[in-house]
Amino acid sequence: ITYQIVPADTQYAEIPLAAVTSTHQKKGFGKLVYEELMKRLHNVGIRTIYCWADKESQGFWFKQGFITLAEVDQKGKA
Repeated sequence: ITYQIVPADTQYAEIPLAAVTSTHQKKGFGKLVYEELMKRLHNVGIRTIYCWADKESQGFWFKQGFITLAEVDQKGKA
């Protein structure tokens, strides 16, 4: 998982990329990494997290409590 606090002096973070190899999917590894990231972000005051998800990963993010705010097309336009 990669993340950045946007901008550095706010309470927002963005997760532009998160991936687990196909051989390790559906085994809880993604959730473990996500939970550790949430602990770290909360420890530095981050309360809002934005995530870019494709159709394949949406189910994972919904299970973590994320909601859809907007959809973009394949060219990255809202």
